[in-house]
Amino acid sequence: MGSNTTQITFEVGSVYDYLQQMKDVRKSRGIRYELPIILLFVVLAKICGKDTPFGIADCVKSRCEWLRTVLSLTYSRLPPHSTYRRIMETHEEELDRVTTNFFARLSEKKP
Repeated sequence: MGSNTTQITFEVGSVYDYLQQMKDVRKSRGIRYELPIILLFVVLAKICGKDTPFGIADCVKSRCEWLRTVLSLTYSRLPPHSTYRRIMETHEEELDRVTTNFFARLSEKKP
């Protein structure tokens, strides 16, 4: 039986490098996670098929221990859905552009 999915392999650090290009417009008060980390959570959740703030938050929460280990996160709580909503309100268009560029470059490198 065939599948319509394509397997894409990439290093989390490489997409993180692309996400660091984005300017964080949040006020510094209350920031617990750098913008690229939150955007990385969004990208990973979207790859898993989640595209609403609640879906993204649930997806990230369900992978909490793995994400803490892989990303060496020190803060005990993960962002709530309202953080993803606010970030997407101000960064969605730019995130789409940056991730499109990332995946385009990734596909150029394929043999």
